[in-house]
Amino acid sequence: MSGPPAEVERDFSLARLTTVRTGGNAVWFARPKSTDDLSALLAWAGAEGISIGTIGSGSNLLVADDGFPGLALKLDGKLASVSHEGERLLCGGGARLPSAAAKAAGWGLSGLEFGVNIPGTVGGAVKMNANAYGGQLAEVLESVDVCTPAGRERRTPEQLGFSYRSSNLGEQEVVGFASFRLQPGDAEAIKATMAGMRERRHAAQPSGIKTFGSTFKNPEEERAEGRQLRREHRRGHDRRRSGADGCRAAAGARALRGGAGARGAAARRDRLARGLGSVRRALVVGIVLVALGAVVYWVAVRESTVEGHLRAPLATATIGSGSEAIAVGPRGEILVWLPVPEDAQLPELPISTPPKGGRLSGPVLEQALVLGAAPAKLRPYIESSYLGESGVDVKLRSGIELRFGDASQAALKWKAAAAVLADPAIEALDYVDLHAPRRPAFDGSGHTLPPLG
Repeated sequence: MSGPPAEVERDFSLARLTTVRTGGNAVWFARPKSTDDLSALLAWAGAEGISIGTIGSGSNLLVADDGFPGLALKLDGKLASVSHEGERLLCGGGARLPSAAAKAAGWGLSGLEFGVNIPGTVGGAVKMNANAYGGQLAEVLESVDVCTPAGRERRTPEQLGFSYRSSNLGEQEVVGFASFRLQPGDAEAIKATMAGMRERRHAAQPSGIKTFGSTFKNPEEERAEGRQLRREHRRGHDRRRSGADGCRAAAGARALRGGAGARGAAARRDRLARGLGSVRRALVVGIVLVALGAVVYWVAVRESTVEGHLRAPLATATIGSGSEAIAVGPRGEILVWLPVPEDAQLPELPISTPPKGGRLSGPVLEQALVLGAAPAKLRPYIESSYLGESGVDVKLRSGIELRFGDASQAALKWKAAAAVLADPAIEALDYVDLHAPRRPAFDGSGHTLPPLG
């Protein structure tokens, strides 16, 4: 066997590149950053008879415990970029499809909204002919630059042999770039459509837990696997085996979690019993604390406002922007009485009008709670927050994504993020996954770190 290219690593752990954080090592691993690099790696693997596996966002991917006996590729650099020229959106095969859809919306380009709910990369979406919520990738795809051992070639959708959840792309054919022809539209209306799609997905599928998404296809036949699982759930056959659960919210989705068993159920029963015994005492203490809290909050409001201008962290996000912006507090409270200065640079939440009741609810509340827990030294670097495929994501101004999942342990997750971002051994990143804050995962090299010192 000839020696591998210089950028190829041996015995690389793939577990941290998957959403379920499980699996063995790849014998070979590389991060090509250009189509030339990618074709060279494919040529080397082809000459040596080495199998190829391309890793996207790591969702819908279950790596064998024995690992992958070939060359695993994760596209990086320009191959993970997103840009636009007029109404044409150009995406690297390694770009995350939800991120591409969000950027297109920000540029006032419509047609890729459905991609916000597809938890994968552009290249993976092309290979599997992805679609969701009535959107069809083939309808907006203009062309694809496919890398092979022989080089780079451009193909049209008609040449890709699209059928349900498949294309004719072979093992040694990897999507380097994809071009989408979109339509101009109102950016705010496009964002509102995407927000509705996110809410529908989060209502139907779990978030904030380790999952590899839908397991089954959705054919029209009555005996489709997902429908059968739902019927089994209704009959009470919801059994957990080997720590892997089927989620009731979406029968086709699979999640990994520890099995509880009878001992766990008994412990939960005892905790509930103790909790009920404390209700009366808690009510009395609660009334006192509410009264005390109201006084403290009023003092904080007075001290946090100077000539109508707000000081962080009284407000940590906004609804709307500019002169119409409405401040949102760290617990999701709507601060309609508090003016937002033009230079506040607070992240904007993806809703157009404040809800009734004085406090946010649902998925957008999760975003507000995450933003509200951000430490002071990181607040200036926060650009926005949105709901990604695995829950709440926060985007820094440098482009790095922080994946929180949900608002649980938000302070601990921010602490873990700050530690990763301040690590002198790390020069650049694409994302930090904080679902397990004591073991954060991170990857990529496309964006510089904020100067935290």
